[in-house]
Amino acid sequence: WYWNGTEMYRDDLRRAREQINDMSIASIKKSLDDTDYKIMKFAESLIEINNLDDFFELILRTRDDFRDIVRQRSEWRRQINELEDKNGV
Repeated sequence: WYWNGTEMYRDDLRRAREQINDMSIASIKKSLDDTDYKIMKFAESLIEINNLDDFFELILRTRDDFRDIVRQRSEWRRQINELEDKNGV
């Protein structure tokens, strides 16, 4: 605790920023959780493949959708890391 009014204000601002960052992190992690099933579905499809033709068919059929999902998830993880850095985690 700081008894100087300015230092108390700065400390309150820091805590408020950390809380906002924590809420943002929680929201982004929820988005990651919400897309986990898509990644798992793709992984399960890969495991079930018995031959190369099926592999290529799966890739061609799903690549655009999964490319976007993977890019978005990568961006979310980058944002989480940035917010955690700001919080000193």
